[in-house]
Amino acid sequence: MPTTYEPSRKNVFSGPNSLVDYFNPDKNPPLPMVELPRELNPFYDDNVRVYAKMLTALPATNVKSLPALSLLESGGVLSLDGRPGDEQRFHTVVESSSGSTVTSMAMIARQHGVAKVRAYMSNKVSPTKSKLMRFFGLELALFGGPSQSPPQDPKGGIAKAARDGAEDGVYNPNQYENFANPAAHERWTGKQILEQLPEINVFAAGMGTGGTITGTGKCLKSSRPDMHVIGVCVAPGDKVPGPRPKELLEPVDFEWKDVVDSVEDVTSKTSYTLSMEMCRWGIVSGPSSGFSLQGLYQVLERKKRDGTLHTLRQQNDGKPIECAFLCCDLPFQYVDEYFDKCDPASFRPIVNEHLFKVDQYSYSSTWILDFSAAMTMLVYPRFPLGADASAADLPSPSSMPSSPSSSLGGAGPLSPGLLRPAILDLRSRKDFAAEHLDRSCHVPLSSLREDDPSPYDDAALLATQWTELNARFITNAKDVEHRCPQNGVAELAKLPIEEVIACLRTNGREALVVDYDGETAKLACSVLRKAGVKAFSVEGGFKALKDNGCPLVLGSP
Repeated sequence: MPTTYEPSRKNVFSGPNSLVDYFNPDKNPPLPMVELPRELNPFYDDNVRVYAKMLTALPATNVKSLPALSLLESGGVLSLDGRPGDEQRFHTVVESSSGSTVTSMAMIARQHGVAKVRAYMSNKVSPTKSKLMRFFGLELALFGGPSQSPPQDPKGGIAKAARDGAEDGVYNPNQYENFANPAAHERWTGKQILEQLPEINVFAAGMGTGGTITGTGKCLKSSRPDMHVIGVCVAPGDKVPGPRPKELLEPVDFEWKDVVDSVEDVTSKTSYTLSMEMCRWGIVSGPSSGFSLQGLYQVLERKKRDGTLHTLRQQNDGKPIECAFLCCDLPFQYVDEYFDKCDPASFRPIVNEHLFKVDQYSYSSTWILDFSAAMTMLVYPRFPLGADASAADLPSPSSMPSSPSSSLGGAGPLSPGLLRPAILDLRSRKDFAAEHLDRSCHVPLSSLREDDPSPYDDAALLATQWTELNARFITNAKDVEHRCPQNGVAELAKLPIEEVIACLRTNGREALVVDYDGETAKLACSVLRKAGVKAFSVEGGFKALKDNGCPLVLGSP
């Protein structure tokens, strides 16, 4: 296998090592560097150009997959040089991390034969994040107290992971002290940036473990010793996923102070807001990306105000000041936090937002019968169908006996177990009294009138009708006892609707729902199906039945 990226392979990974090669940066093209447009760069007219290094384009979609790879390699869990390794001697990897680092480790370790990865994480992480980590197969071990503690704290997650790592077959990479962490960014991140932006003047990145800024800054300054490196920390008392406050970085052994020229404190509100703005323009990245960019902008703003912006340009050739920052992860797992942190005016209102609270049950086109299928259901009784009955389960007229039962509504000679469908008529009392199908159960809806539009064209009407249907068919019928007639539907039509629903739910009898035009009946079927009733509607409603010559009862029932 090649040890470096070969364009001739067209970015295709195949064979038994396909995933291993896919995660190996040396066998991939450089990650994109994207210049921010003028709309996102307030210093554009000051001849400053800002580039986003899209570490979100890594296979694991986050910056931490690089140190995860390096950390696992340093411990002997894997080898990236393509040489066959010894038999895997670890059965577990354990790390203190509440996000991208240990999630990346879980993917990579599994590719190399270690299926169990345990994460020590604060009990203050969001439910969404904990579910996401379990989605990736992680075993979570929670701890209380400060969500971010110094490495020396014996009660913190870092110390707990270190104790586990002393056991046979367990490896604790310890991203906070293992120099394989910054080495990953010196090897890959910094190297790529220099190749893509050889005249870079300013670099900004958030500081969590200090590994990213140390490794990338060291590589950049080896070629551009006078460039300005900005380390960005979380403002005191605030929280942004990934980076840490400056006081928690003081005891870190990585040589970040040797490469960082200025340290900026950034708040969560500005981080989330700037991240959201980038996302809306197509630079899809999470809050720590907006965090790094804001740190860069604070330095640029201060130097512009002081009249020293030009000092960031190492050469006096009038070329733009070229800046880069890292896009570290994606925004999706933090969506709830964006709505907490960003100005509510940033989000457009939802039209018909009230519909989130109604009409949440399933629909199926197979529950809508044409006239022929509806008549088959009404005329020919049959054995009860299963709970997932649909129009496809109805027999065709050609398969039925030549003589149906004596009339549409009569009892007829029924075999044991054969049931006629119940007919639920939702129309008004006046219209029902004028004409209806024989043996119908009248269930008038106060919110239904003949000249109403479809509820699917009127959001307010939809909410009103669904609320009424849900109350009658589900809420009010939940604990009602039933008295089910053995045959026919005449007796069923005499029961209160709550008992009718209970009976239909119990004995498997089908229901045909009739309204004026078939629209509200579809809504009713959705509710009835949720209640456990095998309900069907008629396309075109009562009008279609009447126009096609369906036998009706005229006058009062």
